[in-house]
Amino acid sequence: MLAKWSLYALGATEGKRTQATDAVAAWLLRHHPSLLPSVPQPEVFSTIRVRTELVDRMVTDLIDRARNARQKMVLWSIGGGFDSRWHRLVPEHTDVVSEVIEVESPSILELKAKLLTPSPYIGSWMRVGRVEAEEADWTVRARHKGIPLVVLEAGAGRLEEGALGLLLQRIRYDAPDAKVIVGLPADTGVRDRRWSQHRLAGLGWRVEEDIRVAARSRLVAPGGREMSPGMYPFRLALLSPRESLQS
Repeated sequence: MLAKWSLYALGATEGKRTQATDAVAAWLLRHHPSLLPSVPQPEVFSTIRVRTELVDRMVTDLIDRARNARQKMVLWSIGGGFDSRWHRLVPEHTDVVSEVIEVESPSILELKAKLLTPSPYIGSWMRVGRVEAEEADWTVRARHKGIPLVVLEAGAGRLEEGALGLLLQRIRYDAPDAKVIVGLPADTGVRDRRWSQHRLAGLGWRVEEDIRVAARSRLVAPGGREMSPGMYPFRLALLSPRESLQS
């Protein structure tokens, strides 16, 4: 269901108010109506759109930094569902991004490949490395082709708290030089310390950027017409490896 929501959020065209932000998602929705979510979720869709724009900006910033440092990067997408940054972002940055790899459950990768085969994007998709694995086995492997840039955008939506913590630990040990953009649960209150910088430090990570977006209510005109959908709170963090796992 989360994969369908993300696909609709990025690929749907809703009059003049909402334009598709992802050409691959738009193509999939036009040619495969069964991918449309059965229940409208305007708050979910607007949240995904804003979160995606922020992640795209974070990815682009890191690529620009790598370019200035004359470094290469490998873009890893973990649990990204139907997202297609391999088409939306990477073609403009092939001088830095040497490889794109998706880590996803076998069923989603199989469906994605099947749906994209007759599409105009199959050439780009075939150049994406794919790692089929169930959630408990997701991780990243260090590669000589560049610094791993890991996008775990829907981490909090796909994984329980304990599983997300274990995944971050695995990435830290399996790819010691990785940078990770991860979606974390939005704070439920001022005393919520489940994903504090201290806890993340214990998992081996330093928080380089911490973005927290508050909930937003629906904006309705006096006549009842919705002018803007509401939005749920969310949090994104950019994590860099700590210098020492023992410190």
